[in-house]
This record gives sequence, C-alpha cells and structure tokens, in this order.
Amino acid sequence: VDIDFKNVDLNAPINISTWGVFDGQGYTIKNVNITTGEAAGLFIASKAIKIKNLKLDDVHVTGSLVGNSTAGILASDCNGGIDNITITNSSVWGGKYTGGIVGYGYTYVTNCTLTNCVIKGGYKLGGVIGYICASNDRGHDVTGCTLTNCTVSGTDGQYADNKSQYIIGKVVGNYNCNGSCSNNMVANMTTEATSLIGKIEAGNNVTIENNVFGVSTPAQLKEAIIEGGKIELMNDITVDKW
Repeated sequence: VDIDFKNVDLNAPINISTWGVFDGQGYTIKNVNITTGEAAGLFIASKAIKIKNLKLDDVHVTGSLVGNSTAGILASDCNGGIDNITITNSSVWGGKYTGGIVGYGYTYVTNCTLTNCVIKGGYKLGGVIGYICASNDRGHDVTGCTLTNCTVSGTDGQYADNKSQYIIGKVVGNYNCNGSCSNNMVANMTTEATSLIGKIEAGNNVTIENNVFGVSTPAQLKEAIIEGGKIELMNDITVDKW
C-alpha cells in the first residue's frame, strides 16, 4: 500500500542496515520532510542494497554543508543498485555530494524518472547522482533516466567542506569509475550545468550516447546542439537572431 506521512518531519533517514532488496512494488511514499546532518535522504543504506520499483511524491530533504555530507531525495548513499524509481514534486538541499536520486554511491542507477524536482548541492551534484564510483575496476551505469522540469544548481553561493566551486552535471555530478551515461532524457531543466556529466576523473572511460534533450528556449537549443545527441522540441521556438 501507499504510505502517506502527512507532512511529518523526520530528523534522520530510515536506515536500511541489512543486505538484500527493497522492492516498493510500484507503491508511493509521500508527504514527508527529512532534516538531518551529514547523511540526508529518505533512506540511508549502510549495506549493499538494491532499491527498486518505488514512487516518491512531495518528499523534501534538507542536509548539511559540513564535512563529507551526502544528500539525495531517495537516499544519501547506496552501495548496491537503484532501478525504476519515480520522484515527483520533491527537493533536496545541501551536501558535498548531492543528487536527485542519491548523493554518493558505489552503485548503478537505471530507469528512474524525476519530475518537478529541485536539487541543490554544495560541491559535486547531479540531477540523478552527485558522485558515482566503483571498486576493483568495475563500472557502473546511469542509463534510461528522465528529468523533466527540474532545477539542478549550487546552494546559492554556499559551499560544502570549504570548497569554492560547484561541479554540476545535468545527470551526474562526478564520475569516478568506468561506465555508461546513456539513453537518458533531460527536458526543460534549469541549471548552470552545461553537460550531462560535471566531471569525469582521469583514467576512467565513460560512454555517453543516445541521450535526448527536450528544449523549449533558444538557450536550451544552443546547449543541446553543442552537446550532441537527439534533440526534441517541446514547443515552438522563436529566435530573433541566430
């Protein structure tokens, strides 16, 4: 069944402390606010856990800009896998590593959808995940995700962990492993990010292909043309001077 928190305020994430799978079976968790410290999100996954088939609506996460803080609407961190998560009308603020789905993870993220969400982070941040990495030369993918009418930006001039810049990607903030950022769609995004990935660490090979950009303004059209991939017009666009 759906779980309605009726706008309750939580002061800590829900801790998933065992190995295994959390399967939402298509149900929704909604109307909850989480305000906490360095690990901010609806969940914190301290073990290797796969989270799948879950919907979140009106979930708002407020984290911290102190130290190695992590923040995500679904989870502050995840070391397993994330698949088929749908998030609407939600937000996350803060974190050295911040993402719309998860802040920091040794994980893959596939087939997720974010609509009308605001993602603001203090250093490395992305629409889907802020920082993705892997161990033992493994690769992790961020594929098949859709972001529509989302904002991805820094925390209004505030920085985490004494940093002085933001590393922002429309989909991934920082890639620190091999993998694929492919078959994603970004439409009507408000962001300072000019690419799907904010930064790829040296020595890593990330495939970027078959991504789709939905554009509604001349500025969005210009960015999409520069980045490449498939472009879909969301409405008529009038350009005064090309």
